[in-house]
Amino acid sequence: MGRKTRPNTNKGKEKRQQRKEEAARIAVSQDLVNKANNQEDPLLAFPVFRKFDKNDLTVTLECKRSQNVDPAILDWAFQLLKENMQAYYEDCEWGWSDKEKREEMVDDMAWLLVAQRTSDDQPVAFSLFRFDLDYGDEVLYWSTAEELLKHFLDDISPLPLYKLIQVSMDGPNVNLKFITLLQEHIKSVTDNETQEKNGTIKKNAFNMDERKILTTAMNWIEGTVLLFQQCRNILTGVKNSIIASYELQLCQDVRRKGLGKFMLQLLELLAFSVHMKKVILTVLKHNPEAVAFFTALNYKVDETSPEDNIVEQYHYQILSKMNKRLLASQINN
Repeated sequence: MGRKTRPNTNKGKEKRQQRKEEAARIAVSQDLVNKANNQEDPLLAFPVFRKFDKNDLTVTLECKRSQNVDPAILDWAFQLLKENMQAYYEDCEWGWSDKEKREEMVDDMAWLLVAQRTSDDQPVAFSLFRFDLDYGDEVLYWSTAEELLKHFLDDISPLPLYKLIQVSMDGPNVNLKFITLLQEHIKSVTDNETQEKNGTIKKNAFNMDERKILTTAMNWIEGTVLLFQQCRNILTGVKNSIIASYELQLCQDVRRKGLGKFMLQLLELLAFSVHMKKVILTVLKHNPEAVAFFTALNYKVDETSPEDNIVEQYHYQILSKMNKRLLASQINN
């Protein structure tokens, strides 16, 4: 018999210490997000940015939780979004859903920044965004549980859903809405008898055994798990404090006057002033005007953006802009 090897207690201590440090860091990020979301009016500290007056266009800006916005404004925003984006959505795998987009606009964490023309008191532009967590960092975010589901399904498309055994999420911010939507989707596309026989989806509590949210990710009855890292990258996008912008939409007659740039820079100000680490958004590749707009304003491909491969080419990119001042202060400390 070989001599038994004693477990390395030092490694165990190191892992436990790492888990404690990670939990503490995430708690700090969550606190920043909570404080950002507890603001009554994010524009209160920046009165000069409540007005845009340039190129024969004068507007006033207002920022509210979407649930506190006048229903007539929400209806207008939805119609503008549909007018501007429905064709782009229908031209890719995502497709368009009135129901999903309306739900997105009244999400519990959603904020609405609205620009209203002073000459006729008509709304002419809006941005839908939220303060949230992404990989444990505080960010302003432009994504939702619905978009996470779309990205997830894009990435596992080579694999049959009826062979899915389990999806687990690990960390302090389980995206319960994503899990619910995934359950509903699988129920709608798979035979009940087949699903009962071959697998279930489970909602797991966090045990902090991993630095990433997705631990088990996917276990399949047959075959090799494909694109595991890609799905892992996407689903872990709920742990860092960010400001995420779902939409930035302008009426046709107020474009190319500098308003879109002004509103995006205002979002950056709102994000970085409350110590969000980055602004993050999703852009469709077949919308070249949008890609050019964000690129010109120094948005870069985010590390969570899926990369084209032999199996699949993606119709979207995830772009972001980092809070350089915050990063510099962390490096110096």
